[in-house]
Amino acid sequence: MDVAVSDIIDRIVRFGRSDPDKTERFAALEPEKHLVPGFQRQLERVLESFGKFAPIVYKTHCLQDDGLDIVVRLSTQDGDATALIGFQIKAERDFLDAALLKTLKTQHYDAMQIAGLQQYYILLCVYEGHHKERLATIASKFKRADRTKIIEPTVADVFFSLSQERIDAYIKRSLTDGDIIQKKALTAVQSLTPMASALVIYLAVHAYIEGRASIDTSDVNNSGTLRDFHRFVLAETAKQSAVATTESSDDNLIEFEEPEVCDDFEAEILRDIETIQDQIVTVDGDSLTVIFEQVAPIVALGTDALVRYDYNADEITVYLFDLLGLYD
Repeated sequence: MDVAVSDIIDRIVRFGRSDPDKTERFAALEPEKHLVPGFQRQLERVLESFGKFAPIVYKTHCLQDDGLDIVVRLSTQDGDATALIGFQIKAERDFLDAALLKTLKTQHYDAMQIAGLQQYYILLCVYEGHHKERLATIASKFKRADRTKIIEPTVADVFFSLSQERIDAYIKRSLTDGDIIQKKALTAVQSLTPMASALVIYLAVHAYIEGRASIDTSDVNNSGTLRDFHRFVLAETAKQSAVATTESSDDNLIEFEEPEVCDDFEAEILRDIETIQDQIVTVDGDSLTVIFEQVAPIVALGTDALVRYDYNADEITVYLFDLLGLYD
């Protein structure tokens, strides 16, 4: 396997960046009660997911000593250590301390003395809007520090929030890049809009993983999974529209293109059914029947997820949204 566990951990810790306003929730979270166990849980999710592809031996500990709050120890089957990764978490109450920078430097020094420490992460879990200057100072002080990475609040917020399905999908994509089944599944949806792709995935899973010969459109309209994804697409479309409006240099430019997604969920589903009718599904009144040959690769990936992760149908559906890039 070409991708090391430590590389996967690094990628997922820095998975993405949220809106700065979302970091306000950190102000109410306590290190011992929320943050340390929460981040330890996320790290264990990553390691457990990786372990479904290759045997690994690991332990996570909450130390809160030697400059570390959490440590991940990776070893061989024989017990020989292969990597040691440390995490220091700084919360809102820490930022109220005038000696924060001095404390961070001392903890960093102590951590660097630990034999075998491969990487050291400082997770800054505070409301970004209240601490911009101090956050910038910390980033500057540790910019060139050996084996050290500063994780800003917006980045820490994403890692803290990642679902098991998103973690599993990311690791699957990382470890099986170029897999022929994934390529064929992508081909099956690549020409469709995100919502139409989501509908195809939903129908394939419920038809062939749950074993339903036909699916009623009322079940589709009542799907919380599809409605959640519809809200995600609407939000992303609004963001892109705002950026396009800001960047436009022609205030008189008028576009009449049909929007990629309807605000009304049921209207959107109706439009998507019309798009895939006779190609991927056959329609008989309110009944939808999925053509297996058109979704076989998606069913294969869904079956793998059923066996590998013990997911239910909705969890498989969300996982496949991520695996096939619908959230990208």
